[in-house]
Amino acid sequence: MSANTLHKQIDALLDSEIPFALFRLPGEMEPHMVIGRSEGVTELSDILDISQHEGFVIAPFVVSKETPIVIIHPEDHLIGWDSIKRALNALSVETCGKDKKKTKIEGTSFEEYSRSFNLFHQALERKRFNKLVLARTAKVDRDNSHSIGEIYMEACNRYSEAFVWLAKSEATGIWFGATPETLIEGNMSKMKTIALAGTERIESNGVHRDWSASRYLEQEIVSEYIRETLRGVTDSFDELGPTTVTAGKVAHLKTTFNFMLSNERTIGELLKNLHPTPAVCGIPKDEAIKFIKENESINRRYYSGYAGYISKNLCSILFVNLRSMEILPNSLILYAGGGILSSSDVDSEWLETEDKLQTILSLLR
Repeated sequence: MSANTLHKQIDALLDSEIPFALFRLPGEMEPHMVIGRSEGVTELSDILDISQHEGFVIAPFVVSKETPIVIIHPEDHLIGWDSIKRALNALSVETCGKDKKKTKIEGTSFEEYSRSFNLFHQALERKRFNKLVLARTAKVDRDNSHSIGEIYMEACNRYSEAFVWLAKSEATGIWFGATPETLIEGNMSKMKTIALAGTERIESNGVHRDWSASRYLEQEIVSEYIRETLRGVTDSFDELGPTTVTAGKVAHLKTTFNFMLSNERTIGELLKNLHPTPAVCGIPKDEAIKFIKENESINRRYYSGYAGYISKNLCSILFVNLRSMEILPNSLILYAGGGILSSSDVDSEWLETEDKLQTILSLLR
């Protein structure tokens, strides 16, 4: 079966009612596919319940009736393009037509972004928060030239160190992403999480500006939050960093934390305490979530949530849903965000989101 046939079969699967997830882990060559047929999907309203399940997880920024945590159970768990090709060839796929929900989302204008930025910045200047994260959208009209299967395969080729994923369920709709940020990885005896914050554009010569004090501060805020979280679920941990990592056309500061969950602690407890980190939300967390929901110009839905594979007995690996887009019948909605400090200015923060959007936009050209 040719690559041309394969991407068409992925597109056909997207047009069906079959829930599935296609994902390629960082550093790996071959993807996984989870197909959840019949009663193969669970929706959760409480993250603590996740520890009892196995499958591909799509979780929102904030759980609500409209955006539950979704688990696609592995009735079929395929590994490698050859296995995926054979399974799709044997699968009877019936097209279900357009998205029943008729979702309509627009891109964020600079004026809308500026209004939100001013509200965020004023709250920071008044010292209500140490940091806030402001997100926005960009809209691309979808036409026949946009094969999502082709886009996915190209992302796998370009972004070898990213988690590249494509998933669909009735509750979430269709999401695609190529994210650099691990939320958690491992099993009960050996786990890892990272702090990823601070962004600089990579110039045409392949280098970026030296890291400024404000970028290090932004990263340290996230790192300290993770330290405090881990002290509640583990007896000890070690950390490495910050180091510089690249993701598409931008560079980030990264600190890695290794730890073991304390006795009787669960992955659900860890996720409840850890998500959302200041890398996608703000400090203090609960107040920041409320402020973002009230003052940001968009509904984030599953952007800045997380996605990946959860297992009761084997390794679980979840990634923060950053460089991503929501796939609607007639449009592609891209999401990006950036950390705002009291020293931030609107023009540079808008440009940072423009740079982050290029990770996905460059695949659409």
